[in-house]
Amino acid sequence: MFRISLAVLASLASGFLPGEAIAKEAAPAARVYEGSVGSSPIVLSLERSEDSVSGNYFYRARRFDIDLGGDVKKGVIHLESGVTGDKLSLKPDGSGYAGSLTTAKGKTLPVQLRAVGPEAAVDVPADAGEGIDLYEKMRLSGLTLKPQKLETVAGRNLRWYVEPTTGARLFRVESGYAAPVMETMNKALAQIQWANVSEYFGCPSSDGGSGLENVSVDKPYLSDAYVSFAIEESWSCAGAAHPDAGMEAHSFDARTGKEIELDDLLKFGKGPVPQKDSDAWLDYRSKTFAPALVTLLKRLYPKEMKAPRSDDDCNYSDAEVWSFPAWRLTEKGLYVGASFARAMRVCDNPEWSIIPYAALNESARRR
Repeated sequence: MFRISLAVLASLASGFLPGEAIAKEAAPAARVYEGSVGSSPIVLSLERSEDSVSGNYFYRARRFDIDLGGDVKKGVIHLESGVTGDKLSLKPDGSGYAGSLTTAKGKTLPVQLRAVGPEAAVDVPADAGEGIDLYEKMRLSGLTLKPQKLETVAGRNLRWYVEPTTGARLFRVESGYAAPVMETMNKALAQIQWANVSEYFGCPSSDGGSGLENVSVDKPYLSDAYVSFAIEESWSCAGAAHPDAGMEAHSFDARTGKEIELDDLLKFGKGPVPQKDSDAWLDYRSKTFAPALVTLLKRLYPKEMKAPRSDDDCNYSDAEVWSFPAWRLTEKGLYVGASFARAMRVCDNPEWSIIPYAALNESARRR
């Protein structure tokens, strides 16, 4: 995923304890609450780091995240949204909180909240996965996927599904592979689609709608060995300094149905690849993987990989831009996309950077 959804705030801690003053008043330990602002139902998540309080909430009617940040003073939680300008003042009240919300235009509305647990997540899509938190489950409550047309790709049938509120669209594989393989892949595809639905609501625009400006799913690549596809996105989330864009891709082993990583396909150096996201892995990616990938690409694409004369041009010979490439599998081979700093973002993901399967196999033989 490219965007840091505001919903991520809801998954960073296991509970909310608003300080000693509130703790003495037996404040609820639950971090997710439901209730109302005026007559409008909301769901709110709160968490604390030392003396600061952060979180987010959404109106059930629209589901878009509204950020919150603030502190606790004399037992009262003071919160403000950097995007909408909403200000909340909350005091412990039984199993929840009571207080008020003042809008940026100065209108004040009563707030009533009660702590909730897993039982509050009703009518959650069964295929959304177990890895999502309570706040996100409550946001997805009541949403469904609608089946669309059947499409044949490489002799295999795909069924497309759409979530009508967000327009999030993705396929399922209905033929061409062993039944257990398709079941495993389709389960993962459903979770990817629901994650994209969550991203839609987690990226509000400054005018209150969605900040996702364009989302398109490329035609998937299907072979006897792999299933691979990419989602091209552009977005401008409220509160972000600049609009942005990128590619989210997923690839599956067609023999097992399990999702695969780039390190499963392309490895350089001796010994096994360190555990993903570990310090050793980060070191491997920057000091071993990226320089070796540059060497390989220079051999395959000497003209495109030539260092430019000007700092204003795309420098694909810089190993740093290849440490964490976007990637997907295609008919011609493994596509890898460079990633530049924001000022040079136009250089991201060139069209030509495909490693043919023959060269990929050669790399594998060198392990």
